[in-house]
Amino acid sequence: MKNRKSIIAIFVLLAVVFLGIGFAATTEKMNVEGTLNTTAGDFDVVFEGSAVDTANTTTGVTAEITENNNDLKIKVTGLKYVGDKITIHVIVKNTSDEFEAQLSNWVVTKPAANKYFKITVPETAPAEAIDCEGTYEFDLVVELLYASIDGSAAGTFSIAFDANAVELQPAP
Repeated sequence: MKNRKSIIAIFVLLAVVFLGIGFAATTEKMNVEGTLNTTAGDFDVVFEGSAVDTANTTTGVTAEITENNNDLKIKVTGLKYVGDKITIHVIVKNTSDEFEAQLSNWVVTKPAANKYFKITVPETAPAEAIDCEGTYEFDLVVELLYASIDGSAAGTFSIAFDANAVELQPAP
């Protein structure tokens, strides 16, 4: 009886071994390989919707505002009396839905040695990045400090800055 159980155990063991060999002979390992590349994302920062703040502007003082994506041109007219001022609400929009925008290299150039005008703008770029499809808004104020006898006082100013894409961090 003991011999018979040993023989059955050997046959069962051999059957399992032959099944494994048969399975291995009919099984094939499969591999999937791929290549991943990225393309540049959509990133653009523009001036959008800048306008004269009439509540903080002297009556009769006007500004011609021309926005062309990355250029904002302002021509102020009508400054006549000391204290006359115009406030322009400037809007910088991050149009990207993929990247935040960090403003940097903020350079404000005011009229050199010009006693007639005071130009008030933020002196530095904002510390926080502009959210996707978000805006950064600031006021630009031009004020007449001295009246001009012949109305010939003129000046120029500029604000230049860089907008850099900031990759969003994946959600944990």
